[in-house]
Amino acid sequence: MPAKFNGMAIAGFILSFLCSILGLILSAVALGQINKSGGTQKGKGLAVAGIVISIISIAFSIIFNIAARS
Repeated sequence: MPAKFNGMAIAGFILSFLCSILGLILSAVALGQINKSGGTQKGKGLAVAGIVISIISIAFSIIFNIAARS
């Protein structure tokens, strides 16, 4: 049986651009599911990318808010 993409990984990647916090949560959950699946699910790259993009986006938002208040 071929490996299938984890739907949460796809959703987490997309949400990392639209709503970073939700993207981070979904991507982290998806990464855990993929690691526990024993090779029956794929999408690890999407999950990791979603986590990285979300963290960078959240960091930029924090920096921008601090700079705007100064």
